[in-house]
Amino acid sequence: MLTKLTPGLDGFCSQDELHLLDAVDSLRSHGVSRYVSLPQIIVCGDQSSGKSSVLEAISGIPFPVRSNVCTRFPVEFVLRRTAHEAVNVSIVPHSSRINLEKATLAKFEEKLAAFDDLPTLITRASNAMGITDIGKAFFNDILRIEVNGPDRPHLTIVDLPGLIHSETKSQSAADVDMIKDVVQGYMEEPQSIILAVVSAKKDYANQVVLKLARSADRKGNHTLGIITKPDTLLPASQSEASFLSLASNNDIEFRLGWHVLKNTDSEAGVWTLEERNALETEFLSRGGWSAIEPSSRGIEALRTRLSNLLIYQIASELPNLISDIMNRAALCQSQLGKVGEARETTYQQRVYLIKISQGFQSIVGAAIDGTFNDVFFGDAMSPSGYQKRIRAVIQNLSVDFAAKLAKDGKSAPYADEEQFLNKIIKLMKRSRGRELPGMFNPMIVADLFREQSSPWEDITRAHVKAVWLATRDFLRHVVHEIADDTTVATIWEKIVTPKLDHLLVMLMERTTILLKQHPSQVAASDALEYLEAYYMVAMKRFIDDVSVEVIETGLVSALRSIIEPVGISTMSAEELDEAAGETDEARRTRKELQVQFSVLKSGAEVCKQFTGLGKLEFDDDPLSDTEGNEFNPEDIPADDASPPIAESDDFPEEETVMAPPEPEPYEYTDQDEGVREVGLCRTPREIP
Repeated sequence: MLTKLTPGLDGFCSQDELHLLDAVDSLRSHGVSRYVSLPQIIVCGDQSSGKSSVLEAISGIPFPVRSNVCTRFPVEFVLRRTAHEAVNVSIVPHSSRINLEKATLAKFEEKLAAFDDLPTLITRASNAMGITDIGKAFFNDILRIEVNGPDRPHLTIVDLPGLIHSETKSQSAADVDMIKDVVQGYMEEPQSIILAVVSAKKDYANQVVLKLARSADRKGNHTLGIITKPDTLLPASQSEASFLSLASNNDIEFRLGWHVLKNTDSEAGVWTLEERNALETEFLSRGGWSAIEPSSRGIEALRTRLSNLLIYQIASELPNLISDIMNRAALCQSQLGKVGEARETTYQQRVYLIKISQGFQSIVGAAIDGTFNDVFFGDAMSPSGYQKRIRAVIQNLSVDFAAKLAKDGKSAPYADEEQFLNKIIKLMKRSRGRELPGMFNPMIVADLFREQSSPWEDITRAHVKAVWLATRDFLRHVVHEIADDTTVATIWEKIVTPKLDHLLVMLMERTTILLKQHPSQVAASDALEYLEAYYMVAMKRFIDDVSVEVIETGLVSALRSIIEPVGISTMSAEELDEAAGETDEARRTRKELQVQFSVLKSGAEVCKQFTGLGKLEFDDDPLSDTEGNEFNPEDIPADDASPPIAESDDFPEEETVMAPPEPEPYEYTDQDEGVREVGLCRTPREIP
């Protein structure tokens, strides 16, 4: 029978405490513990420290404690109060397992008729995991033992593999490291109550568990030290005095203190829990151990102590649990929004890309206009925030370009004016035409200007390339913002990059045209001394033309068209599938997120019930249904089909993004030369 060995559980079962315990158990049964840390008791210690005996004494469940048996994987005891008695055993595969192994281990399910069969069942579980005496000796899969019955509390206790100091023939160095990692992982869970078990048979300073507990819980706020096997110490010896000091919290101090238990000798034969408790009480009531506070010795006191700790932990952390659940749900909803709906058909793929293009148009339009109110733009003082403000970046690069051209744009001057005049006289003689005596060929100015402005080309091309690179960085941020992780790379490589590369070629062609126009369109001057004045006017005009003709007209005005709805509407089925088609991994990701959101939604409903509130009100509640409908986890399909995700009140609803306005036409008129140009440009041209 299952009830004969569990009389000690009553210490956990007061009616006042059951409501909070029920809340946590309900959260755990909904699967919330996969995503949010829940209160639990973990039993950890060095190998052969007496952990399993402590676990048995606390839970009332007999656990194999023979000297030749050790825990080779985490064992999670889930105690539940139900009308009927049952013990269900299963294996929770570790995430490091391959899919085939996960599927095989997940099928391991057993029902236990009596606790006497537990050792045999653990052996079968070990075989299923692949544990052998020759091969790998430890695994981080979890053996889950769910114990149901009318006298059970809602409680989870985890027995962890014993920590090993060094490798042996049956325990490799990899086993030593793996066990340490597993224990540390459980200890670092913020909701765990750590029972650090220390055996009196060994110097406690050399027991690894204390070092790990201190590392995970530096202030000792949720660690309770457990001293086992005190009967192995010689009465009135120095060793006993040392452990008595430890039990009084004088040496290694934990805020929760220490507790002393006497284990029953596993070689003493069969015994009941009542017999164990009587022997313990008799031993701890004599000698130096009788000086320890009654609340800090014996299993009955420990049950009460743990009950109070667990209730306090749950009561104090329930608001944080609610907050954690909401935050995880908000993150999950955000990720679902980025993954989007299923994209298996051409129509679904086209709709997805059109939504992407609308988001692209909105962000790019705001960035070009210098309207940086969207959360996308972030902090202007951060490197990424500045890169996203492309209008500011272009303006600053243009200022740098003007300064660079003014400083380094003129070729090296002649040593003195006389040398320069001799150069001009020589050039005039070689450029004589039919001009009257005393006059000069006007092309001399063009030749001289061409020589002086020879550095312009390198400076200008470097500037254009710098603006193009800044634009590329900006667009990379935009694509990461509007697309999910499964399509970012494809959209960037298949849609954005080809158009950006084409723009760079076009920008360099426009630059070449401007460089040719300026030296060849020089008007005749009345005198050679006006050359310097003309150079300054031409330089300012050239800077303006580069900014408008190349950067604004050639690059900035073309950014919106890189991803536009019109272009997507003309894409072929093959192009759509290549850009927006889903991989099997993307489908799995969506399904996992849907299941996670369902679990967290159910967890939030549980929290509402146990906080005594009809409805939890939050500024940004990601778990409210917009129409007040109940969230049904069964709506999540078991296969790859992916129905639309239920919308939420406080998750930002997907807005209909309007296409940005078309650029305004402009016309620039030069009073002396007539109409100079007409075109489309969002930024008005600055006329020198």
